[in-house]
Amino acid sequence: MSRIGDSASVQAATRVNAEQASKMSMRRPNGEHRHSAIRFVPPDERHCGREHGILAKRHQFYQRARASSPERWSRGTRNWTPIGLVVLNPPRAEMQAAA
Repeated sequence: MSRIGDSASVQAATRVNAEQASKMSMRRPNGEHRHSAIRFVPPDERHCGREHGILAKRHQFYQRARASSPERWSRGTRNWTPIGLVVLNPPRAEMQAAA
């Protein structure tokens, strides 16, 4: 009997963990993950129009850091200008030529 009880509790715990992981994975990609293709801004922030402010603050921060210790910088800072239109799955060149 203890084996059945243990098995049921393990299955219940596994199901709860799976549900929590599923909820986290749905929330994380757009809310927390900073995508390199959009200058390390979370997609939610970009969608809400906060991208310009975030990138401006980041640019100022890196400029101050570079000015305070220039010996640590061999190049300029990252490009923190907002990017324009982002297209998911852009058409291939050969498909555009055929159209």
